[in-house]
Amino acid sequence: MSDKSPNRSDVITASEIGDYIYCSVSWYLQRCGHAPESPRLEEGTRKHAEVGEKLTIVQKEKRASKRLRDAAYIVLLIAPLLLVLGSMLGFVVILMLALTLLLVSRIRSGRAKRLKSKYGIPSERVVYSDLKGSARTLFSRRYGIAGKPDYIVRENPSGAYIPVEVKSTNARSPYRGHVLQLAAYCLLIEEKSGTRVPYGILVYADGRQHRIPFDDALRSELLTTIGEMRLYLKEKRVDRNHTSPRKCAACSFSDVCTQVVLNDNK
Repeated sequence: MSDKSPNRSDVITASEIGDYIYCSVSWYLQRCGHAPESPRLEEGTRKHAEVGEKLTIVQKEKRASKRLRDAAYIVLLIAPLLLVLGSMLGFVVILMLALTLLLVSRIRSGRAKRLKSKYGIPSERVVYSDLKGSARTLFSRRYGIAGKPDYIVRENPSGAYIPVEVKSTNARSPYRGHVLQLAAYCLLIEEKSGTRVPYGILVYADGRQHRIPFDDALRSELLTTIGEMRLYLKEKRVDRNHTSPRKCAACSFSDVCTQVVLNDNK
């Protein structure tokens, strides 16, 4: 499902699409080589590392729980034989061992469930993860976009590949930039897997999951947005796409930006 990213200056990354929706000018300035300085970037890195660690623990606990449960069932198979042999003590010991294994299995399974709930980790099997920054980049030659989803799960029983994107902020409803970034991952996965991606999942800091359908309307909006970005790159100029003074006040590019919004009347 992955491929090496080519050395091409016209490639647009999925994260860039999210940045563009937030502010087209700050996106373009970053594209031109200006480095952003924001505590949100550090918080995002910390959050991804934390979720990556918890995801590893969840997978470990689930495997351990299954092994303990299987061992308990195997032990229980011996119990009837001990009764036939007249060893009541052996039967009781075996029964207690099986119950202990089942109890520990349940404890470890419960830990995995609590972590999944707290960090919004889906129950499906993880088949790809970049939460520790070690995964290979997905690339679409058709659309000239690239990206690395935080992780990908395989849905049961459909077998569909579902991208999951983790955000360090809270949101009452998904931000549009995040939605389009997720849509880009859906498009990348479709090209690499050759299968349809029905939806993606956004997970915010409170652990709440937002399932975003990858329908025709979202696909069309994504492709239109990519087209706009390419046009700006070709023309080597960009128009601001928002009127929010709050965004500008918090922007680390305000000293080099010529389109700063100072108040709501501008």
